[in-house]
Amino acid sequence: MSVSLRESLVKWAQSDEAKVAKSPAQLKSALAKVALPSPIKGATAVRSFADVQEGGIVAGYVKSSTDKGVFVHIAPGVVARIRISELSDKFVKDWTTSYTPGRLVRGKVIHVDKTNRHIDITLKRSQVLGARASADLTWTDLKEGMKLDGKIRKIETFGVFISFDNSKLSGLCHKSEVQLFIKPHVGFFL
Repeated sequence: MSVSLRESLVKWAQSDEAKVAKSPAQLKSALAKVALPSPIKGATAVRSFADVQEGGIVAGYVKSSTDKGVFVHIAPGVVARIRISELSDKFVKDWTTSYTPGRLVRGKVIHVDKTNRHIDITLKRSQVLGARASADLTWTDLKEGMKLDGKIRKIETFGVFISFDNSKLSGLCHKSEVQLFIKPHVGFFL
């Protein structure tokens, strides 16, 4: 059963630990015991170092990018390392600009060192998704109604060109198929 973030926080706020906590440290300790849902579908919710298992899929936010790799917060007080060679199946030239602090990532745990409390994860799509990611998307794989991830490559008056992730395919989305979202005080977004 999936637990929403709101349900978890309401449960925590009603707990005895939250009511008796007097300092920020006590509040943080009590909150760390709440089972928060994973921010990415399919990833395991991790509350502590003990919850991390080799082969598990975890999600977290990039803490920093250095010459030794990328470091990711996967739980309160739990940081995992991603070696540069494990960032992608393809060559990544400048990982420090690609993996900026605050970016949400999903990876597979490849090593857990319990004595030193070190965790190594990989972001390689072929490792995280397994056989499903072994081949790039082709025209024959496309079906009507499919939802695909991609990036806007170019914007024209008649629509937008989109490059699809994990393929060499790109396509045109006509302006009649694009929904325009207006956020107050911010501007227009596609």
